[in-house]
Amino acid sequence: MSIEIMIVTIVIACIISPIILAVTISKLNKIINTQKKETYTAHTNGTVTKVKNKIITISYEVDKEKYEIKETLKNRNLKNGDTIKIKYNPSFPSDASIENTKEEMKK
Repeated sequence: MSIEIMIVTIVIACIISPIILAVTISKLNKIINTQKKETYTAHTNGTVTKVKNKIITISYEVDKEKYEIKETLKNRNLKNGDTIKIKYNPSFPSDASIENTKEEMKK
């Protein structure tokens, strides 16, 4: 193989490789985001660990792994130590939210 062909091959590879990598990463991100959005089908109890400026911090545990979320207070009167229901994605337990009960939705 001549040096010119080797150089052309390397240049083409350098141009195409980042494009392939970018497309692959983009597709993987879409797959992950789709899986994350699939739903919060699992539930657990969390504990309010901090309330400051209408932001609450809640810690919870899934399969002996500890997680934490922060959310804005939504017509709730919560204080440190309160127990609150959490819904989360079992594929991504860190992807969670406060569970709205039917009573809360009526308010």
